[in-house]
Amino acid sequence: MTDDDLLYLDDIESLEILEIIERRKRSVHPDRANDLDCMDNVSFRSRYRLNKDTAESLIQMLDDTLSAPSEKNHALSSTEKVLIALRYYATGSFQLVLGDLAKVSQSSASRAINDVSKALASLRPNYIRLPQTGLELRQVC
Repeated sequence: MTDDDLLYLDDIESLEILEIIERRKRSVHPDRANDLDCMDNVSFRSRYRLNKDTAESLIQMLDDTLSAPSEKNHALSSTEKVLIALRYYATGSFQLVLGDLAKVSQSSASRAINDVSKALASLRPNYIRLPQTGLELRQVC
């Protein structure tokens, strides 16, 4: 083989590599709408069973617990996680449907619901106190 033949083969290999790179599917991350911004209070309440102010307060309470350590891989924000979970609690809808509404996968919707549920459960001691003694129990009953 001559030098020209080797250069020709190198060019062909380079073109094949470029074709492979071009064929790779680029991941597309759609802009996810925030229902707090898009909906009026009546529409929001009918879908989430909470008014917008209450939802925003809840998001602020859970923000430190739910926020992702980085923005890598277009992680869900704490607002998105809470809204997915609230809609699940309000409607009992399938996670696949909730994921479609929020423009995330079913597994992401499931993780969001799980994360928010655990975060809410961790707040239980601050808001729920069960009777500890017989006297306290009789006072409640």
